Amino acid sequence: MKLTTLTIAALATTALTTMAQADLSIDGTGRIGVKSVENANGTTTTSAINRVRLSFTGDVALDNGMGMGATIRADNAVNGAAGTAGSQWITTSFGKLSMGDLNGADENAVGDVAGIGASGLGDFNEVSYNSAGHNLGYAMNVGPVSLGMSMDTTVQTGDNMAIGASFSTSIMDDTSIAVSVGQSTIGAATQTSMGASTTIMGVTGVIAMSDDDNGTAADVETMAMSASFDIGAVSATVFKKDVTTVGAADKSWQGVGVGYTLGAGATAKAGIAEDDAGLQQMEVGVSFSF
Repeated sequence: MKLTTLTIAALATTALTTMAQADLSIDGTGRIGVKSVENANGTTTTSAINRVRLSFTGDVALDNGMGMGATIRADNAVNGAAGTAGSQWITTSFGKLSMGDLNGADENAVGDVAGIGASGLGDFNEVSYNSAGHNLGYAMNVGPVSLGMSMDTTVQTGDNMAIGASFSTSIMDDTSIAVSVGQSTIGAATQTSMGASTTIMGVTGVIAMSDDDNGTAADVETMAMSASFDIGAVSATVFKKDVTTVGAADKSWQGVGVGYTLGAGATAKAGIAEDDAGLQQMEVGVSFSF
């Protein structure tokens, strides 16, 4: 069949209308800058920190009030087809059921303390959760309380479950508090985590604690905290994380970062972080979203 200009226009209009009904959106993030890393042999490595990521998200509202949706990063498309990247969900009045590449329910509840830099500078602010590989989760909100549970369907034997709960509320327009707790049992390891945060007049303090009873392996305790403030276009963050492992030397990481909002989703950032060996990483760059 020969496609006339009118036919092509009609097909395009139909496709766009269908897309709008499905609520398909595309967004992305990028960064560009320079990073300097001290090495254990006394040398210094300088490299670029440029990157771009595109994400696709679709939502469909069903006639019965339920909703379905999915999201995937463009660079994870192949693994998304295999079900090991991205995520898919069903929402009802009773909560949200998700599958895919998920965090565990305890991590979703407690999380990490604030990070620094355009690239994260090693992401030393992050807490390690045993439930990171979970791919099935359920979450619901009851007023200011959020509840969740998760598991890994690829594990067919032994314990494999995580739960999490958080409570958040605003006391005044410029003051809010939140507390959270989570626990996972993966095989012989039981990890219990707690967190709290408060924001007062643009200053935010966060604390996250984790006690990992690893069964036959060495037990690990983690304590992390951060403080951030925003004054107009200027922001700053400091963090510190300490990890204690039975039978091994204690480790600690710390860092400080500053940012300046350029507008239109772009922020100029600079930071310096130090690992447990005393080696430093420094960077300056710009992160942006679109």
